[in-house]
Amino acid sequence: MQIITPDDVETNDNATRTSWRLLNADTLGVDYGARGGLIDYKHRAEAPTDEQLGGAHEHPEYYYVISGSGVVGLPGERVPITGGSAFVIPAGVRHSIWGSSADGPVTAFYVSLKR
Repeated sequence: MQIITPDDVETNDNATRTSWRLLNADTLGVDYGARGGLIDYKHRAEAPTDEQLGGAHEHPEYYYVISGSGVVGLPGERVPITGGSAFVIPAGVRHSIWGSSADGPVTAFYVSLKR
């Protein structure tokens, strides 16, 4: 068994989030049909419009919020999330996630499974 920590992978950082892609074919050496990792979603002073939402993915994404508070934005819908929340973004649905507090990010673990 292989243990992978955020220190073992490259940090991906941009204006909206910082992510650590922990579980994937590159880190595991085998494609198990899933990928997963940690993400810190940064605070946004203004919520994105539906037109500004991120892209859709071809596989569903499963999330567990570890800490912080934030919002999941889906077309026509904004849903608050906090530590302990769990949710699924269906395949093909445009979405964005962001922190709702300037005090810190909303941190989540995600897994995406191939069909």
